[in-house]
Amino acid sequence: MAFFKRFPMMEYDIKDNDNYKLLPNILRRVKLKAAVADGQMIFDKYDVKEGEKPEDVAFKWFGDAQYHWVILMTNNITDRYYDWPMTETQFFNYVTDKYADIDGIHHYEVQKIVVKQQVKDQVITHI
Repeated sequence: MAFFKRFPMMEYDIKDNDNYKLLPNILRRVKLKAAVADGQMIFDKYDVKEGEKPEDVAFKWFGDAQYHWVILMTNNITDRYYDWPMTETQFFNYVTDKYADIDGIHHYEVQKIVVKQQVKDQVITHI
């Protein structure tokens, strides 16, 4: 792919036999240009359907599933398992694994209220 030609090169011993080859350093993080990251460029909006993977979206948009990295990079997704939308079943399993009682109280917040230079604490329960 032409994209990887811009990566810096590195020496790598694939078979651990002191036979080094010059390869693109694909482990290098890539940063989008500021105009892309700030949303100054025009993008098409797309709602990910239930169960779609980045490869599916890349195939729909580019005709090639190998461009899934473009979908992930332009949406600032670094962890495809937790940043990408989960299916309803995956989400339910994630929540039930994280919280013993999904209908119970899972955290409290303390809200500070300033009234005539006096500070009062107010506890709010989230269910």
